[in-house]
Amino acid sequence: MNRLDLDAYFKRISYDGPRTATLAVLQDLQFLHPTSIPFEAVDVYLRKEIPLNISELQEKLVFQRRGGYCFEHDILFMHVLKHLGFEVTPLIARLQWNVPKSSPRPRAHMILKVALDGSDWIADVGLGTLTPTAAVKLEEGAIQRTPHETVRIVSDQMQFMLQAKIDGHWKDVYSFTLEEQFPIDLELANWWTSQHPTSKFILNLIAARAGKQGERYYLNDCEFVIRSGSGSERKIISSSEDLKVVLSTYFKLELSESIHKDLKNQLWPK
Repeated sequence: MNRLDLDAYFKRISYDGPRTATLAVLQDLQFLHPTSIPFEAVDVYLRKEIPLNISELQEKLVFQRRGGYCFEHDILFMHVLKHLGFEVTPLIARLQWNVPKSSPRPRAHMILKVALDGSDWIADVGLGTLTPTAAVKLEEGAIQRTPHETVRIVSDQMQFMLQAKIDGHWKDVYSFTLEEQFPIDLELANWWTSQHPTSKFILNLIAARAGKQGERYYLNDCEFVIRSGSGSERKIISSSEDLKVVLSTYFKLELSESIHKDLKNQLWPK
C-alpha cells in the first residue's frame, strides 16, 4: 500500500486511455479526476487528522471512494502524474476567490506545475467549487476554455494570478509563485488548513464536484447549490436524511452511518 495502485486509480476515475506523459493524457486526467472524485472536507469538519502519505490517501480517495480537499487531491494526482513520467513540481497558492484584498488568506492551497514539451502547465484537481477541468497553460494573458469556465493567467512580475470568467467578468481565483514546495511546506499548510480555528473547513461543512456536462455542485453547511449554464439552483437542507441523499446523489459519497450521525450532531445539535 506504499505504492500507487495505478489500475485502481484509473478504475476510480473511469479512465482507460494510454499511460504516457502527453498533453492529451494530462487533459483527460484533469477532467476525469474532479468529475469523479469529489472535493469534501468532512473529516476536517469533524476534527479528524488529515494524513498526506500516499498509502492513506489512496485508501481514502480510491478504495474507500471518499473525497478530500486540496492537499489530498493534488498529492495523489502528483503521484499519478509522476508515475506516468510527467515532470511535476508542487506549488502553493493564496486563495483570492471572494476574499477582500484587505483581508488576504494564507498561502494554503496546493497546486501543481507540469513541464511538458517546453511549456509549463498548471494542474489542480482540488480547488473545490472552481476546480479547473482542464490543465491551464502558464502563458500570461492567454484566454483558455475548459469544459466549465473560461480562464486565464495574468502576472504582475511578482506573482501569477489564475482568473475565471464568471457572468462576463474576470474574477481572481488564486495567486501563486513558481517556488517549489517541499513535503514539510505542504505538511505545514495542511496543518493550518485542517487545524486552525479560523479555517473555513473547520467552521463549515464543505463539498463540491464538477459535473461532466458543465454543471457544478456545491455544499456549504445546509446550503446546496447547483450551478449550470442556465443559472443557479439553491436548496436549504433541513435534515440529516436530506443531507445523506444530497451527498450520495450529487457528490457520489457513501459515508458510514457513524459519520452521518456525527454530521447530524454538528449541523443540527439538540
